[in-house]
Amino acid sequence: MPTAAYANADSTDVALTRDDGTVVAVKPDDPRLEGVEIAPYAPDPVPVPQEVTRAQARVAMAGQILPDGRSLLKATKALIAGRLEAVESLPDSDPASIAAEQLNEWWESAATYRRDHPAMAEVAGQFGLSDAQVDALFRTAAAVS
Repeated sequence: MPTAAYANADSTDVALTRDDGTVVAVKPDDPRLEGVEIAPYAPDPVPVPQEVTRAQARVAMAGQILPDGRSLLKATKALIAGRLEAVESLPDSDPASIAAEQLNEWWESAATYRRDHPAMAEVAGQFGLSDAQVDALFRTAAAVS
């Protein structure tokens, strides 16, 4: 069965999705809409900022509480400290040592944090954050002044 939703805020256009998945723009009085409930207009969500300052990110992370009760900020600091401690006895040339130092340098020295940075994906994965949760975190961070 086809589905439909208003395509604009003033309800003058409708996006009709046919059974085969194709989408057709129609007017609300189009006969093809007979018997089809038209869903309300849903504006696109706020775009996800791809970059925020370190301060913005850390303020947002302090407000993100994980299931264990810690803030994402404290948990991330502990994660990085733990990685550094785990490689303390390894030579600097060891890949695990290099990776831990690189993560620490990114965390401590980056002027901005990018949504697509591998370290961001690593931190998100470590704490079980979904893409939607990371997107929300970046939106929250961008709103920090």
